Amino acid sequence: MHELNLRFEGIQPPVWRRIAAPSRATLADLHAYLHTMLGWSGQEDWEFEIRGSLYGPPGERRANARKTRLEAIAPRPRVRMVYRYGAELEWELDVTVETITADPGEFNLVEGDRDIPPEDAGGPLGYADQNAD
Repeated sequence: MHELNLRFEGIQPPVWRRIAAPSRATLADLHAYLHTMLGWSGQEDWEFEIRGSLYGPPGERRANARKTRLEAIAPRPRVRMVYRYGAELEWELDVTVETITADPGEFNLVEGDRDIPPEDAGGPLGYADQNAD
């Protein structure tokens, strides 16, 4: 199992979640879990960036996330990646591998803080405008 820390970029105070993910899960599996856990539709564009390489739905500029396993691209703790989501990929989550264990398991929300922004808030800037005092 990979324990991942997810933190929304550009939002203060921080919105974060810690999840457990099966090491053999593909990045497409991780995306499916994330949009469900976040309460988003999953209908917008998405991608992961890891060490300068892009992974997502098959396309001309991204490697196929359905063929890329978490254990292959993040074989040790402290590996960082960015998950982008939205019509213009306006949402960015910093994803850090915290620990890796041999325990088998399913995706699971471990903990987190603060409410998840709505998918249609317009990214961090739109979310900040909606929540300005």
